[in-house]
Formats: sequence, structure tokens, C-alpha cells
Amino acid sequence: MLNKFAPQKVLNLTKALELKIPKLGGNYFLTHKIDGWFVYVEYSKENDTWYPPKSSAGRTIPAISHTVAIFNKLPKPHADCVLIAEVDISDTPFYVTNGILNRTVGNYICENPRFSFHNIYFPDAPHTSYQTRYRCLQDLEDFFNKDFFRLLPILYIGEYSQQVWEHYFEAVVNEGYEGIVAARENSLYLPGKRTADLIKLKLECTVDCLGDRVEEGIGDKGYTSYTLVSKRKNGNEIRTVLSKHSDQDLYKANPLYFTGKVVQIKAMEEYADGQLRQPVFQFIREDKHISEID
Repeated sequence: MLNKFAPQKVLNLTKALELKIPKLGGNYFLTHKIDGWFVYVEYSKENDTWYPPKSSAGRTIPAISHTVAIFNKLPKPHADCVLIAEVDISDTPFYVTNGILNRTVGNYICENPRFSFHNIYFPDAPHTSYQTRYRCLQDLEDFFNKDFFRLLPILYIGEYSQQVWEHYFEAVVNEGYEGIVAARENSLYLPGKRTADLIKLKLECTVDCLGDRVEEGIGDKGYTSYTLVSKRKNGNEIRTVLSKHSDQDLYKANPLYFTGKVVQIKAMEEYADGQLRQPVFQFIREDKHISEID
């Protein structure tokens, strides 16, 4: 079944607004967008078993195939289904995670993958609404091994509002997520289709900059804030907040920790002058030389 499964494509919010077809009407459920690998886990009612996770191309992923034993401890659904998730590795940059999950020889087993579930598909009932599908995931959540599995929570339910959506977007990217995904209430799962029933607002562009300095200040709540100032090749300064306590601790232990290093910055878009919209510091690229900054 899974080899015939086509994931529903997510429409970018900017593109949806450009097209304005269909209108962004009705209520939407907002959840996190993870910077991870999309994977699909199939359950066969006929064979009464879960199968190892596969990529969107239908390829088995050897590094996480051993997790099938954990999936088979879940309750057995009443029908064929496909769990849809993103896999990441805690405190591991995506480019490193990508290399780990691509391993097929040697010591390729990934011991600590984390599955973040956000959808489920029923091949024999493709018209099941998003509301119903999410409730099915909630029914499974009590049986999740919390070290491996989590259900992405609903952040907000309501009609489309650019101000509200951008508020949640900014909040989650400051927590280290990639953005948000909005699923329309009572919308259908349409394999291989891209519609306004499923929309993403995420960090779209990635640049490498040279870490220049960290500036301390006082935030809105009276706490010390830490702003990383990085420079692009054209001299533009990019200012990003060091929101993670682990990054702040590295700076406190060594105020020059980020200086002179290649840092990866993600943003919603790049303007013509080289500035970035909603830039977010991700991590230091230890594998890159300062000659490779953008």
C-alpha cells in the first residue's frame, strides 16, 4: 500500500495568497512544523502488523527500521492506515540528521530518533476529515513511548488571520521549530494534491554568515537578552536572538564562542538588498570555512 501512497503536498502561505484560490475560509488547526525527515509508517489490517518507517519515496530507512518493534506495541487500528510524521534527533542540526538517516552501511542504527506525528491517512476512507484524523492520533497518544513519539499539539483553532498566524510563527521559531502548518477544519486528505486545506508558513531560505559578536540587553520581561550579530559577505549585519539556554550558556562560558565562526541562519525570505525577513540563528557550521559565507 505504502509504495502507492502519495503524501499530501503543503501549499506555501505566500503562494496561497498569490493565487487566492480557494479562499482561506473556515477554521484552521495550527501545529508546529519540524525541521526533520518526513516518514510514513504503514499498518496492514490484513497482516495485523505495522511496517518499518519509509521515506516519501517509499524507501525503507535502515537507520530507524528497528523502531518497528516499538510501533507494534501500539494498539492495532481497525483499518489500514498510514501514520505521517517527521523524524528529528534531539539537539542535532538537520544536515547531521540527514546524514545519519541516509546511512545504509556500517554502524547505521540511529538510537535516539524522535517521531513527531501530525497526520494519519486511511486509504479505504480518504474522505475522513482532519478533525477525525487528529482525534485518532490522540487515541494513540496514550500508548506512545514518550522517548520516541510525540503528537504535535494544536496551537490554535480559528479563521485565517495574518496577524495571528505570524504571532504563532514567531513564537515557535523562537523555540527552535521551523514554522507552522495549518490544516483546515473538516478538510480531506488528498494524496499528491496541493490545496489551501493544508498550508505552511516556514523558514524558507538558508544562508551562512560569519559570527561577529554577541550583544547583551534587557528583554521585555526584564531578563537579559543575547543578540548574535552576524555578517554576510556584502557586509550586511544580520541580528538574531540566542533564545536557547544551551547557546546562552556557551556564550557565558566563552564570550567569543560565536565570533569568527560560520553560523547558519534561516529566514522566511531574502530581500533584494541581502537582508532577511524573520532571521533565526540555528547553529554553528563546524564543517564550513569562513570563505563559504554567503
